[in-house]
Amino acid sequence: MRVLKNERLEKEVLLTLSKSELERDVLTELLSQSHQVKKHGFRSGKVPPSLLFQERGQQAIDAVVHKAVLNAADEIIGDKPLGAPLGYQVENPFKGSSLNDLGDLDIKVHAVFAPEIDDIAWKNLHLDRYIPVPTEQEIDASLAERARRVMTSVALSEKRPAAMGDTLVYTMTYTHKDGTVKEMEGSFQLGSNTLPEEFEKTLEGITEGHIVSEGIKVPGDFPDKSLAGKKVNFRINFREIRQTVPHQANEAFAKSQGFETLDALREVVCKSLVDSGEVLSAMVLRNSLKKQLGTLQAFDVPASWMQSAISALRRDAGRKGSNSDDSTDDGSADSSKLTPAQESALAEQAAARVRADCIIQKVVRDQRFSVSDTELFAYAKAMAQSQKRSIDEVVGFLRRNKNVVDRMSSEIQERKALDWMSGQCIIEDKEISFDGLKDLFGAAEDSL
Repeated sequence: MRVLKNERLEKEVLLTLSKSELERDVLTELLSQSHQVKKHGFRSGKVPPSLLFQERGQQAIDAVVHKAVLNAADEIIGDKPLGAPLGYQVENPFKGSSLNDLGDLDIKVHAVFAPEIDDIAWKNLHLDRYIPVPTEQEIDASLAERARRVMTSVALSEKRPAAMGDTLVYTMTYTHKDGTVKEMEGSFQLGSNTLPEEFEKTLEGITEGHIVSEGIKVPGDFPDKSLAGKKVNFRINFREIRQTVPHQANEAFAKSQGFETLDALREVVCKSLVDSGEVLSAMVLRNSLKKQLGTLQAFDVPASWMQSAISALRRDAGRKGSNSDDSTDDGSADSSKLTPAQESALAEQAAARVRADCIIQKVVRDQRFSVSDTELFAYAKAMAQSQKRSIDEVVGFLRRNKNVVDRMSSEIQERKALDWMSGQCIIEDKEISFDGLKDLFGAAEDSL
């Protein structure tokens, strides 16, 4: 182990695993996994190391590197409290195809230590907590938006043949398997694939009173479950062609959603706005607190964190200025044109951001906030919903990307720390409209 840098808040060392050490440890790791590898012609646990390496060589190397860093952690860290998990990267990644190709492996390990932070008098901090109180206009707008997302149908102003998107009203008769003739009424939107696609295409251009006798394979959601999946002869009389339109926010829409009155639906819409507003309010409170944390104390911060914060702020400035006259040919703002005063302001903003993060991490350590598998799974579900992916896809991605899981854990711990801190401060409740709260949230996000 060779020390590359040793400062008060940061330390870098170079760990070198010799070829013989690496071969020995990788082989041990592969053999520990041999029962999990199945190869035709070999009994479980008897797959030769050369084939094991072809299957899991890189995974074994990664595991050996991780263990080497953990084994050296005490010597690297000493008695200093870590400000972040040990970071490391392999300087000369393995590019061979067999155990014999392994050579010496260099690993650069970066340790960041926690700065000294004085105790904070939380009761000296004052925060505003915004209580969402939706206005009548906001409730009306939300109700109208809900109605627009649900389709209904109205009579045609002038009779015409059916077009894709129209609603067809029908009476359908069929013979049940017990011999009785059944009749049911319904409607569906043409082109919605409610019925088999090839059948729906034949209905484009029909007129009212059109009758079809057809053998159709019954879909699984058919009301008569005993016929699901079977081919049944149906006689369908298309009694009316109606125009498909969005609902209006009226009593009919409320009843279509299972409510007795429009007022009952309005109450639900109001509660939904309040619930959404409370989530935004909590985020505004955390952002406000985080901004105050950055200016509480003027302690030294790790240089690498400071540089990362400055780079992030420069990127943000570049995105915001991409449409300005000072932008470069590639569309990004030229941050090299900053004046000395702007550079100073940027550094001050970066320092505030880093100091806030340092205080948050101290609270996480002091309060020992942990992250459960249940919390990570809830985070993964939210990620799946926002990205419109299945939960299995997201979980699979997270299993392959531990760095993303670590980032999720850090965000959960930060939220817990900010919630704990806000509970120690003086809080004043203030009522606000839902739109006013959204504006506050946007402004708070921009300021961070």
